[in-house]
Amino acid sequence: MREFDSAIERRLTEHLHARTNATLSRGRLEQAAREWLYRAYVAIPRSRTITVLVRGVVQTVALQDHHDLRRYVTEWTVQGFIKELLSHRPGEAMTYLEWLRRPPHRRSMKTLLELFAKYQWLEERIGRGLPILISKERQHVYARRLRRRRSSHLAELPPHRRELEAMCFAAVCLGTLVDDMLRLVEIRITSIWNWGHKVVADRLLPARMRKKSEILAELRRLVTDKSLSDEAFRTKANALLITDQPNIRQSRAADVREVLSRNARRIRPILQLLTKLDLQGEGGGGNGLSWLDGVYDDGIGTFFVDKAPVWARRWKTLIEESDTQTSARAYETATAWAVRQGLRNGSLYSKYGFDYADPSSHWMPAEIWKGRRYGYQLEKRPPQCGASLHRQSRGGTARGAIGTSGGRRCR
Repeated sequence: MREFDSAIERRLTEHLHARTNATLSRGRLEQAAREWLYRAYVAIPRSRTITVLVRGVVQTVALQDHHDLRRYVTEWTVQGFIKELLSHRPGEAMTYLEWLRRPPHRRSMKTLLELFAKYQWLEERIGRGLPILISKERQHVYARRLRRRRSSHLAELPPHRRELEAMCFAAVCLGTLVDDMLRLVEIRITSIWNWGHKVVADRLLPARMRKKSEILAELRRLVTDKSLSDEAFRTKANALLITDQPNIRQSRAADVREVLSRNARRIRPILQLLTKLDLQGEGGGGNGLSWLDGVYDDGIGTFFVDKAPVWARRWKTLIEESDTQTSARAYETATAWAVRQGLRNGSLYSKYGFDYADPSSHWMPAEIWKGRRYGYQLEKRPPQCGASLHRQSRGGTARGAIGTSGGRRCR
């Protein structure tokens, strides 16, 4: 058992600095310090010593984060934003800070527009200074502190903490607003599709069944009509079975596409909102949804079918309709479904979002992975052979089969 000296204290401080990438909680950091000392076979000092050490680490990290913030955002910008954040909204009693902290309401278009108004207000003021080069976990900690603090207490904070908490709150709030909007958009698109399936099931299919029943009833009447000759019966039967029936049998999905292409009132407001969010991504539409701007800026009459990307092949018949308005509505509906797919698979994202962020940002940096990889290792050493690992992951039955099989062992 070694004694707690200055060298151990320096190594413990470096370890706690590394742990601040995930948390700034003093209780968790103190617990991490005790665990590190226990694993290093070092005598654990009294609680006051660890508390003072953790407090110094947290203060040093906060000062370093404020220094990094000032490298990309000027003091004039930060002070002006804090002053505007604490000012009152025109014609209202609440400040902008209270307005931003107010949670969203129900899942409606009105809620989407309110979230978009907050997004626009924040994006105009801090959009150029983002992203902040501070770990997301610490940004959430600083933002949570300001969210729980009274507006009147903000002036009592030290300047570096006030600026750091205000800017991190704005960055986290902007990312949360984007995530909430895109999540609501995904929910609304799904509900629109469910509505289209319900319309087809409740109206189109029963109508077709009634029409088929009427045709069968008419055929029965013609069969029992003795006044008709064979040639007259064939003529009338062919007229019922061939002329009135479509040449191509439509599937239920095709019926849903046709129903949704006639309803622009539900879909167009969503796309008009999405074109203003500056979504990023690579796909058939190019950079995000910028290829839709011309449809709304120039008017619906200037819509051209040759703008349709590759993913709209199932909508080809409706998009190439001779009627310009019908083809434009079909194009918008196909775009809405492609937006939902892009949000779900990560190919469409926002540069401000957290959940709907660039997929490459979810990877852990190499220098952080080297320090944390021991926590992600399995309790049992995984086999080096891929086939054996596949069999081992199948459960107890597969593990029993491994013991009885005569296959080659992995070394």
